[in-house]
Amino acid sequence: MNRLKTILLAGAAICTLGAAAQAADLPTKKAPPAPAPAAADCHASFSSWLDSTAAACPLTYMGVTVYGALDIGVGYNTHAAPAAPTNGNSAEISKFNGGPGWQWMPNGLGTSVVGVKMKEDVTKDWSLVADISAQFDPQSLEFLNGPESAYQQNYVGLAQQQASGDNSKAYGIASDKALVGVSNPVLGTLTVGRQRTFSYDLAGTYDATGANNFSLIGMTATPVGALGLTTLGRYNTSVKYFDTYGAFHGGVMYQFGGFEQGNTSNGAFEADIGASANGFSFDAMYQHAKDAASLSAFGSSAGPGAGVPGDTLKLTLANLDGGLLMAKYNWQQFTVYGGYAYDRRSAPSDLYGVNANGASGGGWFINGLNGGFPGIMQANAYVNPDVLQTLWTGVRYSALSNLDLDLSYSHEWQND
Repeated sequence: MNRLKTILLAGAAICTLGAAAQAADLPTKKAPPAPAPAAADCHASFSSWLDSTAAACPLTYMGVTVYGALDIGVGYNTHAAPAAPTNGNSAEISKFNGGPGWQWMPNGLGTSVVGVKMKEDVTKDWSLVADISAQFDPQSLEFLNGPESAYQQNYVGLAQQQASGDNSKAYGIASDKALVGVSNPVLGTLTVGRQRTFSYDLAGTYDATGANNFSLIGMTATPVGALGLTTLGRYNTSVKYFDTYGAFHGGVMYQFGGFEQGNTSNGAFEADIGASANGFSFDAMYQHAKDAASLSAFGSSAGPGAGVPGDTLKLTLANLDGGLLMAKYNWQQFTVYGGYAYDRRSAPSDLYGVNANGASGGGWFINGLNGGFPGIMQANAYVNPDVLQTLWTGVRYSALSNLDLDLSYSHEWQND
């Protein structure tokens, strides 16, 4: 009996010590993780949707996504001119001069756009893709159309002209792009239709400012946006292939068809190759275009003459060869940018009966060029090749998650 009592007392003591030891250990043990809070529904209300990002809360249903951007602003310009309703950019480095003043400056940081894109999986590895989008002026709510903005200045004196200029934007709801194709995570993406060139898409990526109104690259688009001519920023009928392999990427783009299909050249080609690794990115591009066209207004000068449609613009052709070298490096909150562009415009392959001294026999005009605006041929402007070179550099400092500070410098030089 005494032995049993001793065993029971010893067992009780051991249990008590074990419980005390366990209690002493409790404060030092990691508490079990709390359940993760439920993800906020970005579609719960209109305000919650506005507070989200397009990447975090896309408007997607059954593979179809509606997207858009709106850019509006006000600014002061020392040489101001009101923007043409279809131009979409009132801050211009150009001949227009209405004097100093405050004015609306739409599309200053980026271009307002609305579009619909689709990605539908057909098999495990293959998907159908499509994208159609339109860029617009948030002030006039009109689709952007470069040739139309130039036409709106026909027979208007220089002092009364609006900020305008020819570019590759036209065709209303497809003023930006309209394409369809197939995509594979290993074999890449192949698309056909109206598409942006590689140079147009990537130039802003390697520009510290990367904005329409606050950068030579974005404002004029001539040095790199389309390798020499803004009208080559898009091919109207084209096939485009792009792929990524590890740190490397590259692609080719070919414009089939010519003026008859509404293109701004009689054939064009572009290639891109690049790499991205450890914060460093690099791209090299080359573009060639035959009979690349640029349109301009007659202004207050005499019109093209009898028998020519009233919406006709001046048409200048050139063969174009251009190259781009661009790089950037990201380190913590800093990103350093740099690039070089070489653009050579030479005599076009075909002047359509127009000689170097002017139009012969009343000239020749292309009907339906870039969105339906015909152009009457001008004299050969490139008896001597025109070589434009552009060099730029800059740095961006990400001060806050939603605040960047940019500093950039660009320089252009041209042969005589």
